[in-house]
Amino acid sequence: MPLIRSSDQKSKTLEEFYSELIESQKNMIQQNTGKAMLSFISLVNQLFINTILYGTTSHDILLIQATDNWEDGWFVAIYAYEDATIQIEYKMSKMKSPWQDAIVKGQTNSIEEAVNYLIIAMMECEGWKDNNELNILYTKLKNQKHMTTNTLDSGPFYHGTKADLRIGDLLTAGFASNYKPEIIMNHIYFTALPNGAGLAAALAKGDAPQRVYIVEPTGNFENDPNVTDKKFPGNPTRSYRSAEPLKVIGELTDWVRQTPEEIARWKEALAKNTGEIIN
Repeated sequence: MPLIRSSDQKSKTLEEFYSELIESQKNMIQQNTGKAMLSFISLVNQLFINTILYGTTSHDILLIQATDNWEDGWFVAIYAYEDATIQIEYKMSKMKSPWQDAIVKGQTNSIEEAVNYLIIAMMECEGWKDNNELNILYTKLKNQKHMTTNTLDSGPFYHGTKADLRIGDLLTAGFASNYKPEIIMNHIYFTALPNGAGLAAALAKGDAPQRVYIVEPTGNFENDPNVTDKKFPGNPTRSYRSAEPLKVIGELTDWVRQTPEEIARWKEALAKNTGEIIN
C-alpha cells in the first residue's frame, strides 16, 4: 500500500485512525473529517503504485512525507473541514520561495481535485525530487488541464482586489459580491485587460491598497455573461469567470488608476443599477 503510517505512529494504520473518527457518535465534525480523509487516502493509494508515501497524523491533520523521518522537513499537509472542504498545504522550494519557509495553500470541495492538488504540491516542493512516477502523474495532469481549458483568450489574465496575496495562492469562488453583498458568488472573475482589473480593485471593499495580480486559470472559464453581448456585441472588455480557482503567479504594479472622483461616480452608478447579477 503506497500510503502508510510512519513508524513513529505504527500502533494504528491511517485507515484505522480515520475509521475511529467516523465511529465517534458524539462529534459530527470528526465523522465528516474521517469520511473525507478515508476517501482521499483510497484515491491516493489507487494513484501511486510504486511510490511509498509516509503519513503522520497531528490531531486530525494528515502530513505526507517522502521518507519515514519527521526531521527531513518536507511534507504536504491535508486538512478536511466539516463542510467537506479539503485544504492542501506545502512549503515552497528554496528556489521559488519569496522568503524562508513560505507556504502555499489551496482548498477544494472535491476529493478528486484534492488528490490533484497533492500531485502539484509534491512536485512543487523539494520532497520528491526525481520521482519518475510523480513526474508522469504531474505531466498527465498538466495535459488534461491543457485539453480541458477553454481557448477563449490566451491571456495574460489579471484579477483586481484589495486582498494581500502571495504567489501560489489560489483565488476561489464562494465570497460575497462586491456589488451586491447579499449574493454569494459561484464564480471567480478575471480579465485580460490590466486597467479593467485595476477598476475592480478600486471598487473592491475596504481601505487596503489596490492590488492587481497576474493569475492563471486552473480549469475551464467562460465569458462573463454580465457584460458579454450587453452594451456592445461580444466581449470587448475581455472579462471572464471560472468555477475553478485562479492561481496567483505574479503582481502588476503599473496600470491606469481611477481618480477619487471617478471611483465615486462608478460607485454611484453601481448603486443605481437594479439589474440582476447572472451568478
